[in-house]
Amino acid sequence: GALAQAGEAAVDTLVAALAEQDWTDEILAEIGAPAVDAVVEELGSGNSRVRFRALGVLLRLFLEDEASVRDELVRPELVPLLLDARLNATYGDDRDRAAEAVLALIGEPAVEPVMALLMKEYWAAGVLAAMGEPAVPALTAALGSDDRDLRFKAADVLVQITKSEPASVAALTAGLADEDLKSIATGYAYY
Repeated sequence: GALAQAGEAAVDTLVAALAEQDWTDEILAEIGAPAVDAVVEELGSGNSRVRFRALGVLLRLFLEDEASVRDELVRPELVPLLLDARLNATYGDDRDRAAEAVLALIGEPAVEPVMALLMKEYWAAGVLAAMGEPAVPALTAALGSDDRDLRFKAADVLVQITKSEPASVAALTAGLADEDLKSIATGYAYY
């Protein structure tokens, strides 16, 4: 539209309207790079709608060209916002998948918060698997949990990681006693 064609000149007006107009995030994403700095500033807004829409702009841009906003998104301090958006904004499109991908790229700082969701949110296992090596210590620790379902879910994710990064899991599981491995193998029909 005309606003997207106006480009940088329309950015401030569109950013100011993030709280009121649900279409502004789409236009800011169309504008692209000239809107990024102004949108990043809104990630700290006191209004959750503004935060979610600003994040949505960056996630749209991430989907189009990851490198263009990687530095703005792949930051440990954004873990709470990314989780909040994934749990509550539920964009219902590829932005949900992009939020998960960004959490995986953040890696270690996101491990514990995502681990806390492992039994509640279906997508948490995929994020941990995509993280790979940074998630292995927490997943390995979960193998010793009293919660049988958590142990099996952690084992599932470790198997997924083993497919892409066999050395990272092998180094940690080498320390497990044979009895631990027998317990996992006999207690879970899929192994």
